[in-house]
Amino acid sequence: MIGVAPEIVSAYAEQIVVPAGNVLPLPQGVPLAHGALAEPLAVGVQAVRQGGISGGSTVLVTGGGPIGQAVVLAALRAGAEHVVVSEPVKGRRQLCEQLGATTIDPAEGPASEQVLEILDGPAQVAVDAVGVDATLADCLHSVGPQGTVVLVGMGTPRVSIPAFAISTGQRHLVGSFCYSREVFAHAVDLLGQAGMDAGKLISREVPLAQAPEVFAEMAAGQMDPGKVLLRMGRDAV
Repeated sequence: MIGVAPEIVSAYAEQIVVPAGNVLPLPQGVPLAHGALAEPLAVGVQAVRQGGISGGSTVLVTGGGPIGQAVVLAALRAGAEHVVVSEPVKGRRQLCEQLGATTIDPAEGPASEQVLEILDGPAQVAVDAVGVDATLADCLHSVGPQGTVVLVGMGTPRVSIPAFAISTGQRHLVGSFCYSREVFAHAVDLLGQAGMDAGKLISREVPLAQAPEVFAEMAAGQMDPGKVLLRMGRDAV
């Protein structure tokens, strides 16, 4: 998979040759910029499927960045009754609220206690879109017995697991990574559905020439609420 498999070199270029089987047409009326959101949305769809999120589910998402935002959209489209997002950055909390989630600031107290108050009980499913010790622990302590935690964030290659929370509550911990072609196709279809305002996920668009500057900002911790798109070709402004 281009951009994922380490032995397949990806490219920031105006043109690139890809296998025809990797190409899917955008639904009619979907802006080209929104097509760039199909990939992160597919990650969200896969995480939702791994967690078994469906009609009536109550969900916690730790991390309100682009992947967490994609999980919110996918969960709500799957019929989730209530989605709570734990995110320390105010701008990202505000964006997740625009998408239909309730948000909490983990700095204001234990996430599990805040979730319990909002949902009037534990979450049925939690999705960790960060992937560090603290967020995984928040997820495991926020779901009830027999609840499911989906680990999709990869903030660190190793995490410490509160084993008693898994064993005593008979909780399920599952991984989620990328997607199948069918899941990707479903994400593309979602972009064309009525009410799917994917444009909210785009914070700004910049020309390719500004890519080094943008990456330096991100490396320094200056994060936009949503995605930053690089515009390529003659229409880049």
